[in-house]
Order: sequence, then C-alpha cells, then structure tokens
Amino acid sequence: MVYYITIINQLNKKSMEVEEMRKYVDFEKMTIAKYNRGLINFEQAESYLYGYLKCLVDMQELDRERLGEEFTISVNKLLKSTVN
Repeated sequence: MVYYITIINQLNKKSMEVEEMRKYVDFEKMTIAKYNRGLINFEQAESYLYGYLKCLVDMQELDRERLGEEFTISVNKLLKSTVN
C-alpha cells in the first residue's frame, strides 16, 4: 500500500512540474513579445526569464542543473527573436 501511495505522490509531483513548465513557456512567450515590441530591453527580458526560473528552483519545481539549461534555451530564443 505504501508503495502505491509513493507512486501516486511521484506522479502528482511530475504533473505539477509539467504544469509549472507550461506556465513558464507562456511567460517566456509574453516576455519575448514585450521585448520585440520594445516595451522592455534585452537585459530586462533576460532578468525576467532568469528570475522566473530561479523562483521555480526555490519552489523545488526545477533542479538547479536544469535552470542553466532552460535559461540558455530561453536566451537563445530571445537572441533569435532579435535577428527577426
């Protein structure tokens, strides 16, 4: 019985992680759109994205190792949007 409860808890945690990352992707899109419209500068956009990821780490929804990877992906998207 304890085994099943552990599995259920792990699945619930994974589901919450997926939902948090989905929210982050939406935030990332909004931040890049603001940058493209000139409402914020590059440094602000970068800071917003890092701050959101850092918050996810603080809430233990994202591993510290993954923070660097996600931030690199986000900054690359930001740079690509600059070229367009």
